[in-house]
Amino acid sequence: MTERGSDIFRMGSNYEGASEMFKTGDGEKESKIDIVLEREKRDIFSDAQTRFEKVLEERDMEQVRDFPGGEYPSLDEWVEFRVEHGRGTNFFPCFVRGKESGDISFMKVQISRSSKKVEALQYEYDIMTKARPGIGEPRALEFYQPEPGKENELAFLRMEAIPFEEGRVGLPEEWTVDHARDASSKIKSLENMDVSEEVKTLSRFDKFPEGVEVVIGRNLAKCEDNLRQAGIDVEKVRNIVSAEIRKVFVHGDFNLKNSIICKDGTIKEVDWELAGQGFLGQDAGKLFTELRTNKEAQQVFLQAYCYDESGELDEERKRSLFAGIIAENLTHLAYRVERLGDPQKVKYHEIFRKELPKYYQAIVQAIERFEGT
Repeated sequence: MTERGSDIFRMGSNYEGASEMFKTGDGEKESKIDIVLEREKRDIFSDAQTRFEKVLEERDMEQVRDFPGGEYPSLDEWVEFRVEHGRGTNFFPCFVRGKESGDISFMKVQISRSSKKVEALQYEYDIMTKARPGIGEPRALEFYQPEPGKENELAFLRMEAIPFEEGRVGLPEEWTVDHARDASSKIKSLENMDVSEEVKTLSRFDKFPEGVEVVIGRNLAKCEDNLRQAGIDVEKVRNIVSAEIRKVFVHGDFNLKNSIICKDGTIKEVDWELAGQGFLGQDAGKLFTELRTNKEAQQVFLQAYCYDESGELDEERKRSLFAGIIAENLTHLAYRVERLGDPQKVKYHEIFRKELPKYYQAIVQAIERFEGT
């Protein structure tokens, strides 16, 4: 496999631009990892590549590998890269083409034995089909789950692919103010969506059955000592996140890698696996955090989200946005703080330590902006 240093694949529905990379500090390579052993720990099928090829063969399809920017990885290559850089391997994301029709679609493929992964694909398919038209494009095309007796096959979710000439995944600096405004509009639309009873009864719909405040408070407790050591006023953090937050429909992972920025200034969101009942400001807080290196787009997004059409500040959205920003960063901090105390994760400790300052900085900036808005 071609060495890609600390780059992370830029994934989304953009099949022609998918071979481009996200250049971030989150993907430093750990050279001492035993790929075979790590695959076993993650319960990844040893013959996942063969199984995937069988899935395609039976449907007269092929994986799209050649792109203008390089070659897209095979399933085994993708797993190796993700494992080497300490990244998740929930599903293999790829682009496939009908051999006769030439039609290209996007596919998420089960690669582990976990039944929960198959349930996640089923849930995403249900959300994409039953919550339409509110969630917009792309459309889900097919969900396949192996029948009893066919355990050697793989489950998958196939959906529309968005052509490169229409849009692609973008780095923060590639977002325009129009993209920022449209993202705010789409998030508000999701938050205001009248969800059907059929969707509400889905088993994974309520993302915070314990209560939003309970989950945020638990993460804050895990990080409190670290925040104080970093010089952060914990009481100010608690003041922002302790207020009651309204539950709404959310995408759940509204980030740059799941956002297709289109040439007409709009965006299209993909990967609805975590969609469901979340909290006001959850999606906005995540996206705002990821736009931190594009101050213009970030500011336009903040204005569009926190102010109504008449220019009046919406106090509920303001508090919820900053609670969402802090909650997003507390989630990342709590994950890393826990693993820094786990001797079994020592091979990732240096990577996690290097990542902590950016989350501290994001929380400090959120407090300052909340007080200044």
